Amino acid sequence: MTLPEDAINRLTRTGLNLIQQAISIFDSDLRLVVCNKRYQEMFDFPDEFVRSGVEFERTIRFLVNRGEYGPVDTPEEAIQQRVRAARAFVPHYMERMRPNGRWVSVEGFPLPEGGWVTVYTDITEVRSQQMMLRARSAELSEELLSHSERLSEANRALSAAITALEATKIQLTESEARMRLTTEMMPAHIAHVDRDLRYTYTNPRLSSVIPGSPSQIIG
Repeated sequence: MTLPEDAINRLTRTGLNLIQQAISIFDSDLRLVVCNKRYQEMFDFPDEFVRSGVEFERTIRFLVNRGEYGPVDTPEEAIQQRVRAARAFVPHYMERMRPNGRWVSVEGFPLPEGGWVTVYTDITEVRSQQMMLRARSAELSEELLSHSERLSEANRALSAAITALEATKIQLTESEARMRLTTEMMPAHIAHVDRDLRYTYTNPRLSSVIPGSPSQIIG
C-alpha cells in the first residue's frame, strides 16, 4: 500500500526533527526543498526562511546582513561570492564562530541531480575542550593533544557524513520517493499502522532497533 503524499511528508518532517544536527536541502536552482526544526532554531530564522521554495541567495543575504559571517566590507559581494560557491556544487567543510559566540561546522554534500544537502553541527563543546587541552599543553604531550583533536574531528565528520550521505538518496524530482527515502535514513524505526492495526508502511530500521525482528512486516 502506498501512503498519501501528505502522510509521507509528515513522516519525513518527524524523522528529520529527530536529528540533533541542523539539515537543509536545496535543489539545483538553489531553492529550499526541506529542512528540519533544528535548522530554524540554530540560526533563528523567521518562518518565511524555512518554507519550501525560498531562495538560497535570500537566505545568505539575511545571514550576511545579520553579521553571521562577521564584519564584511561589501555585503553584496560577500553574498554573491557564497552564491557562486554554492552553484559550483563542490563538497566543502568549514568551521566558523557565530555572532552569539558559538561554533558551528558546515558540511555540504552535492546531490547527483544537482542541489545540496548541508549538515550544520554545533561544535562549541569540542572547541572548548580543544582550547582547554591546549591551555594545559605544558602537562600534556603534543601527540596526545593531536590525537584528541583528530578524534573529535573524526567523530564530527562521521556523524555528519552518515546523515548527509543517506540524505543524498532523496529524489528531488519525485516527492513521494524523496520523502520515503528520507524516512529510511532515520536512526529510529518509523512506521504507519492503519485502523485495523496493520502495518501499511515501515522503514528498514526495525531489525536494528529490535534485533531479530522480521524485515518485512507490511500487512
